[in-house]
Amino acid sequence: MASVSLTLRICSMFLIFGVSGLGFLTPIWNSQSDLNSSVLKCMKACGAGIMLGLALIHLLPEAHEELVEIFPDFNVAPALAAAGILLVVSIEQ
Repeated sequence: MASVSLTLRICSMFLIFGVSGLGFLTPIWNSQSDLNSSVLKCMKACGAGIMLGLALIHLLPEAHEELVEIFPDFNVAPALAAAGILLVVSIEQ
């Protein structure tokens, strides 16, 4: 049963990587087409929302469980998530 769970997790990681790559490459492929830029902005916003939701809802609690054993006095996982979001926003600006 544990190997099935591990296999599903590994498959889901590659699926997320593939879908993210497809979302990343779509604007590059359509750069010569007449596709409206607002459609591309909407696609980027949806992709960013999915990735942020995935990270905060599914991965953050698991990271917290693992890191609380190493750092019992400090919540490292939420601090790293907040620092990562701050870094991305500051680089975008």
